[in-house]
Amino acid sequence: YQLVADSQPEEPVSEQLGTQVTRAIGALACSRRDDVLIVHVLSHGKQDVHSVRAVGSDGTTHATTAVDHWLSAATDTDAWEDPHRPGAAAEPSGPWVLFLVDLCFAGTAARQLWQGDIADDRRRAWVIAGCLSGRNAFEGRFTQAVAWVFGNLADLDVDPTQRFIPLPTIAQ
Repeated sequence: YQLVADSQPEEPVSEQLGTQVTRAIGALACSRRDDVLIVHVLSHGKQDVHSVRAVGSDGTTHATTAVDHWLSAATDTDAWEDPHRPGAAAEPSGPWVLFLVDLCFAGTAARQLWQGDIADDRRRAWVIAGCLSGRNAFEGRFTQAVAWVFGNLADLDVDPTQRFIPLPTIAQ
């Protein structure tokens, strides 16, 4: 596991926030297939047409703060293609990406219509949202839960031979 700390301000303006996330996703190009990137954002959210945008410390959004933009950037382009076409990659490339989004309206970003065109076994990026679509998120409760789970991973009753911690265990 590697924790990457960014030298940007703790409360970036919208363009800096979008750039930080986009830069982290862009660094994935040289990652190994089993690498994992977790992007956690706690901020205000603004409903967009079919997504949600994170609001920077300047009180504005930017094109690069749209969560569906991040999700699309992290999705393997071959995943969009027919996996049975000649020359298609046998396995999707790139790391696993998990977006933990604690924004108002974050549920809007969890399920994008275009994701229906990607087979489940080829999907490499997901969103876990702190609230439902069309709902407000309050007091960073999702972020508090995320911090608790990561802080207590060693204490969870999960067989160490399991490759992943089951989602129901994390949810509890």
